[in-house]
Amino acid sequence: MSTPIPTSGRPIDRDHLRRATLGDRALERELLAMFETQLAEARTKLAVADAAERSRIAHAIKGAARGLGAFEIADCASKIERNPGQEGLVGEFRLLADRLCDEISSRRE
Repeated sequence: MSTPIPTSGRPIDRDHLRRATLGDRALERELLAMFETQLAEARTKLAVADAAERSRIAHAIKGAARGLGAFEIADCASKIERNPGQEGLVGEFRLLADRLCDEISSRRE
C-alpha cells in the first residue's frame, strides 16, 4: 500500500520532482513531456482494455508517476492495478490525468 505524500493541492510534488532531476529544469520538462504522452495513451487504452491489460497499464503509470512526484495519480493507478474491473476508478483516473496534464501544460508556459 502506498503512503500519500502531501502535494499542497498540486498534482505534482515539485520538490520531489526537483530532487529527482537534481534541479535540472530541462530534464524536468523532458520527463514531464514523456509522462504526458504516457498518460494520454493510458487514458485511451484503459477505457477499452480487459482486466489484465488494465493492470499492466496501471502498473506502468504507477511507477512513472511516483518517480515524478505525481502521487495522487500513482495511488489511483495502484487501485486500478488491484481492482481492474472497477469502472469508477478508470473515471477517476481520467479526471486526475486531465488535471495533471493541465499542470504540465502550465509549466511549459
